[in-house]
Amino acid sequence: MWAFVANIAGLAGILGISVTNFLTDSLKSWIAVAAFVGVCAYLICQIFIISKKVLSQTHPSGFLPLSSIAKYVTSDGKNLEFETLRHLQIKRPFLRHIDHAFHWTGSKEPKVSSEIQIVQPVKRSQNTTASSVKMIFPRTRIYNDVEVVHIKMLIDDSDEKSETYLSMRVQAPICLISFQVDLLHVTQRYHGESAKFTRSLIENGSAAVIEDIKIIQFSASTKSFFHMVTNPEPGYEYKLWWPRPMLTNGKAAGKRQGVKVQSP
Repeated sequence: MWAFVANIAGLAGILGISVTNFLTDSLKSWIAVAAFVGVCAYLICQIFIISKKVLSQTHPSGFLPLSSIAKYVTSDGKNLEFETLRHLQIKRPFLRHIDHAFHWTGSKEPKVSSEIQIVQPVKRSQNTTASSVKMIFPRTRIYNDVEVVHIKMLIDDSDEKSETYLSMRVQAPICLISFQVDLLHVTQRYHGESAKFTRSLIENGSAAVIEDIKIIQFSASTKSFFHMVTNPEPGYEYKLWWPRPMLTNGKAAGKRQGVKVQSP
């Protein structure tokens, strides 16, 4: 078939016949426009695919973390409120949601909510303390948009199954991380206590040797511990540990798992 077509084309060339001779000027113009649009669409598609691939390699999570703020509040030592604010800059052409990872091994599941995002049911890994929750943005974000992610967890820790620490993993450059612990129920005898801020290198997905960084004094006026780090070194898990206030029977609870936040 193609040989026949080639023969016809060769004959037409010998006779000086061109396909355009059979087309009107108007049709020629439309064909030229269609060809131009097709080429532009192809180039735009290729640019989009290449850009998305490069961004996925540079920012696998789809965003650039700017800051992460963790706050722990209790007024009785039994009912806990854990709140996180994360400021992110979108690094994908389009992004509709993120997965927020955390660890909690208390006997009762936290009640998760948000003032900004739509929160999906918590997914918990089997045989581990790892959990995650999908946070859907109010509207689709585009490249370089900034999104504030808010998450709140209400936790019943009346059986005191949680250890007293906050943890945050920093896996990519970030401008700021901060920890605040409000112990509104403590008495004056707790005012002399101090917390310890540490970090440990993340190796094969788990934290290694603990490195002491700073001692944080308890603020009697605000009844809280607070510590902020600017430009923390990536590749470390940062923790703020504090002594559990004495219980009514005069004994402190044993060491158990606390709250860990995944911060890219």
